[in-house]
Amino acid sequence: MGLDLAGVGLTAVDYIADTVIPDARVAELFGLEPNVAVSRDTFHARIHPADLAGVLAQVDRLLDPTCEDVIEVTHRTIAADGSTRWVNARKAIYRDELHPGRPASTGVAAILDITAEREAQECSQLLVRELQHRTDNIISVLLTIARMVMRTGAPEQFLERFEPRVRKLAEKLKLPDDKDAADLGSTVQNALESFVIDADQLDLSGPEIRLNGPQAQVYAMVVHELATNAVKYGAWSQVGGRVDIRWSHDGGGQLVFTWTEHGGPRVTAPSSRGFGTQVLNRFVQVTIGGEAETLYEPDGLRYKLKAKQEI
Repeated sequence: MGLDLAGVGLTAVDYIADTVIPDARVAELFGLEPNVAVSRDTFHARIHPADLAGVLAQVDRLLDPTCEDVIEVTHRTIAADGSTRWVNARKAIYRDELHPGRPASTGVAAILDITAEREAQECSQLLVRELQHRTDNIISVLLTIARMVMRTGAPEQFLERFEPRVRKLAEKLKLPDDKDAADLGSTVQNALESFVIDADQLDLSGPEIRLNGPQAQVYAMVVHELATNAVKYGAWSQVGGRVDIRWSHDGGGQLVFTWTEHGGPRVTAPSSRGFGTQVLNRFVQVTIGGEAETLYEPDGLRYKLKAKQEI
């Protein structure tokens, strides 16, 4: 009863028969049948390939008669549907006290699903890096906005046109409150207000879609990252560049959001993936379960994000 409340699953290990018997909870995490013996190799094959060597090294140490009888390992597993989960496992073996030199014959493992905790930790780390990334981008954005203002108006009017945009940029660097719902269109427009100088630079189209607070934060961060890249390298880095932003429901409970650039310099894929790429891809996956795709087409960058959204 206590183990059920704690969310802990158990496996029994027979080192003589070389088998493992998972209970229902462990079987779900490892993509196996519950309470059915499988070979240790089959069980270990459900461990993520990137983690397998480290786990097996720890198990070998556990089976060494000169080492401790308990180990603790954290690793990923692959479920039957192909999804990845994080688990923490404490493994213990039982040795023959009358014959200390003999290999262990049986063991047990207590396994806890820690996926939510790991994803929350990763999300926090990404947010810290996003703050550092935004700070690094501020000067570049300010210089680009200054150039855009200078070439679209009289020099003597520069300061009165530039200063409000700097103040607006400072306001828009603040994320939406995570407790407040927001309309997607308003979220996009607010995030872009300090970047867009002329109406011809931007075309927005999409139905009214309500976002909860955390969703609004994610979309604001994505749009800010795309806009920063556009003024530094893309469509908004030169006169005549335009960005089309579209969003819609696909009929299957998915919100589809696209950002398409036109009229900028010729686009090539970057030689390395910076933190901005993590914001546009991994961050949306961790926070809202989104799937993102970035296409570096010669005539302009195209970004597509799909995420679950209740209508």
